[in-house]
Amino acid sequence: MPREITGQKTVLRPIAESEYAQACAWRNDPGVAHLFYRRSVTPDQMGRDVEKLRRSATGDTLAITNRETLDFIGTLTYAIARKQGAPAEATLGILIGPEHARGRGLGADAINALGAWLAQELGVGKLLVEVKPGNSKAMNFYEKAGFAQRAIVMERDI
Repeated sequence: MPREITGQKTVLRPIAESEYAQACAWRNDPGVAHLFYRRSVTPDQMGRDVEKLRRSATGDTLAITNRETLDFIGTLTYAIARKQGAPAEATLGILIGPEHARGRGLGADAINALGAWLAQELGVGKLLVEVKPGNSKAMNFYEKAGFAQRAIVMERDI
């Protein structure tokens, strides 16, 4: 991962430990938390997750900053899976925290910038996202960002 990936509206960089608390506050907000499978996360949990992903060398959690102001506005996590005989795939998770930063194209710009870097530098050929059922805002966002629904995954706890 380079120090920064620059998009038209955003700059991506590895998230700093000092930003975990703010990221968790956005993530745990009642208006947002219900959209995730894990209901809440602490800064310590986030730190463990980030370090595990970084140690695996298959992904990272990035801070999304507004390119004009450099304000920290969200997170973008990627994890790469490689299958023999197929292009690598990266699964993404994005959160734009502050209300004022939503709906301005910043999330799509961050995904586009990361996608271009993943393709060019790591040979990733496909981006994947998982959306919790009923999250129509996320579905609309991803469709506008060029994603298409290809499957519905069902699961059962045992």
